[in-house]
Amino acid sequence: MRIKFLSILMMVLFAAFGLAVTACDGGGDDPSCVDLDGDTFGVNCVPGPDCDDADPLCHEGACCDAGECTDGDNDGYGSPASSDCTHAALDCDDNDAAIHPGATEVCNGADDDCDGNTDDGEISCGVGACQVTVAACAGGTDNTCTPLDPPEVTETTCDDGIDNDCDGTADDQDLDCQTCEDGDSDGYGQYCEQGLDCDDSNADINPGATEVCDGVDNDCDDATDEDDVCADCVDNDSDGYDAVSANCPTGDDCDDSDADINPGQVENPFNHIDDDCDDVVDETVDSPLQGQVVFNEILIDGTCDLDANGDGDIDSITDEFVEILNLSGGTLDMSGWTLYDSDIAIARHTFPEGASLPSGEVFVIFGGEPGLEDMTGAQFVGAINSDSGLQYGLSLNNSDGDSITLYDEQLRVVAMFGYGDAGNHAIVLDESATRNPDGTGAFEPHTQAASDAEVIFSPGTKLDGNAFP
Repeated sequence: MRIKFLSILMMVLFAAFGLAVTACDGGGDDPSCVDLDGDTFGVNCVPGPDCDDADPLCHEGACCDAGECTDGDNDGYGSPASSDCTHAALDCDDNDAAIHPGATEVCNGADDDCDGNTDDGEISCGVGACQVTVAACAGGTDNTCTPLDPPEVTETTCDDGIDNDCDGTADDQDLDCQTCEDGDSDGYGQYCEQGLDCDDSNADINPGATEVCDGVDNDCDDATDEDDVCADCVDNDSDGYDAVSANCPTGDDCDDSDADINPGQVENPFNHIDDDCDDVVDETVDSPLQGQVVFNEILIDGTCDLDANGDGDIDSITDEFVEILNLSGGTLDMSGWTLYDSDIAIARHTFPEGASLPSGEVFVIFGGEPGLEDMTGAQFVGAINSDSGLQYGLSLNNSDGDSITLYDEQLRVVAMFGYGDAGNHAIVLDESATRNPDGTGAFEPHTQAASDAEVIFSPGTKLDGNAFP
């Protein structure tokens, strides 16, 4: 009505002052045509009058009739409603082209289809993977579906193909949409109703368990042995291991009066004590150097025709020897290593502090003090018994058989050689038993293995007489 009033007022002013306005684009020959919006319609214009001379899209025949239609947002719906508009229905918001009768209702807090109801019907919020149903966003609940501002909903409906929580995946990661994964069958696990399990391989560990003194977080609260559950544990010998006790589940020290007896000890195979508390007495433990340090040549009978240790005497005790070869690739610290035979009452030889053996070289231990000087790749020593009052040498049994074992400083077995009744090797008399080839081959009588059949032993050198390594 305001536009109509202004149009009439302008016509009056033009008539009063004798002014003429030329019509635009086909205004005809009538000089009095007034067309303010340039759509060729207007006062005294040939195409006809203009019901809205401020809007080139709204004139007689298009949008309205006789000035009754106003379509402010150019969506084809006017206000008030008129049969002369593109659509006769009333536009409930003539400032928003997305709001008019027939529009699609979306979740935005507005009456998009002008039916008098807001966010009604089966509408959707978001697009693509972010769509949620009207139940989730009725009343204007967030419909942006962005990672920073997701709808306040969870994935509550399984197998509906809708991403209810707007995280980009439908039917995912919620308890109602996943099968409980409970590896230890204690009721706790991934997607389980009772909650997650911090150790799903142990049924005694879960958020509902009771904390006990065992060095483990039993109740999954990120704390171990809390609430004084270990108050009944004692360590009388201060070796770091608690005494075995019915009130101390972690107690594992089988002798809490001796700090040298606990699960952390290496078993001593000679003392008839369960040093490591494993309920087995005097078992042997293998050294990680097994196969890298080997017996290479052994003379178990000193009554040969030649003087093996070079002291000027042919003697059944002093001429016996054991040759040890280092194949480890590095120099070995052999401090405290020992040699024992089948009689384990006393060590036949103990390596002194600082004894070392370079890679590829040999130690030769004779039953008595050698008269030989060390040579390239070889060190010669006499057996050092743990009891200096006993001079039994290596005491290898020449008749029935015997065994000799090399232990490291922790009494772990490094190498063994058994012969006769005490092992798999035959007794070799009047010559040494030697590996062929050196270091890796099987033991053979020296006269069979050496290139010179007259050579009955070769302590400190290879089979071919060359020096180690």
